Amino acid sequence: MSKKAAAALVTVLVCAAAFLICRYKTSHRSFNETILKDGYARESFLNINGYDVGSQSCEDIMIPESFDKAYEGYAELQKSRMLPLSEYKGKNAKRYLYEIKGENGKYAELILCDDVLIAASILEYGSPGKCYPL
Repeated sequence: MSKKAAAALVTVLVCAAAFLICRYKTSHRSFNETILKDGYARESFLNINGYDVGSQSCEDIMIPESFDKAYEGYAELQKSRMLPLSEYKGKNAKRYLYEIKGENGKYAELILCDDVLIAASILEYGSPGKCYPL
């Protein structure tokens, strides 16, 4: 085999390996990391997702160390949206609740730990209350 052919073969193999490694890493990501540093970023995130929001409340919460059945279902909902709630067990977080304009009784909920979005959902208060992925 000539030196040119060998060099071409090595180049093709290196490119193929790089392609496969990149494809594997992006297709096997466990979670997105969305940083929302302030109120403007949080409202923009909600707007981009199709929600026009009004008044907001905030409370400090602690993610439970272990999840009961209801919290486990909520964590699975977040996992389906690539949000890492389960990775933050036992951590302090902030829960932001935004009223959705024009949607009576519906609220957007964002839970952040150190500005990282770990949970996001739409809550519908009523009888019975419902929770949807954002």
